[in-house]
Amino acid sequence: IGDTSTLANSFFGYTVGTAGQSLIFNNTDPTAALLTKNGRATDTIAANLVVNDSLTVTVNSATLTLSGLLQINGNNTNAPIEAFTKSGGETLSVTGNTTLDSKARIVTSSGTMNLSGASNLFSGQVNTSAGTLNIQGANNFFLAPPASDPSILVSGGAMQFGAGSGTTNSFLSGSLTLSGGTINFGAGAGAANVVLNSASITMTGGTLRLQNSNGGGTTTILAGSPLVMTASSITPGDLTISTSNTAGLATGMRVYGAGIPDGAFIQSFVANTSITLNSGFA
Repeated sequence: IGDTSTLANSFFGYTVGTAGQSLIFNNTDPTAALLTKNGRATDTIAANLVVNDSLTVTVNSATLTLSGLLQINGNNTNAPIEAFTKSGGETLSVTGNTTLDSKARIVTSSGTMNLSGASNLFSGQVNTSAGTLNIQGANNFFLAPPASDPSILVSGGAMQFGAGSGTTNSFLSGSLTLSGGTINFGAGAGAANVVLNSASITMTGGTLRLQNSNGGGTTTILAGSPLVMTASSITPGDLTISTSNTAGLATGMRVYGAGIPDGAFIQSFVANTSITLNSGFA
């Protein structure tokens, strides 16, 4: 995608698809170059992007914007883990919501990737080996991937939480591993609120910065031990648990127990009244 003309006055941007349409990638060759951005203008894929197998997105110049939903599935065609990889020296800007399956991962290997959708759910690993990944969405949920993989792995480059304005809320239910590069909790002038599990941070190298910005916001580290509570009312199929005690609870916490689906977490709660999960009871 993109205008490859070398003329000085050539500056054409292109839009692929419209909102509500879907562009589906069923890629069985992880080395295939199926999505490459060239040209001096910003190009946009407005259709929803559905990635069923490993896909490398290469942005060689300017910016490629994905304004629709980004759904990254893990179909195990390229076992063991499917990867959505950002490469190329320029910027991939994802302004629609991102959903990452537990059998897939996001990898930033060069350039910049911005994830700024209003609500993003990462059930698989988010990985930065080089370049910069900016987590800028209003609400970002990082669940624990299978096979004891960390939710976040940074071995190089930078992963940054926060935007130039507004508030970025990030909830890390899984573990975080930093072996190189930098993690910035609080990048940009906006407020960055981060909730993470203190028992699940492994740092063997690199730099971890808390509130590395001029913006407001808080970084909250929760105790690593699980919270057990007895609800006053649970109805099969419902997302909401009625309870008179919500002390110690936070949005993004994992929830375990009989009849609770794997990967369930607290989506919201009303103080001392009820909690709402992302998945209903069996």
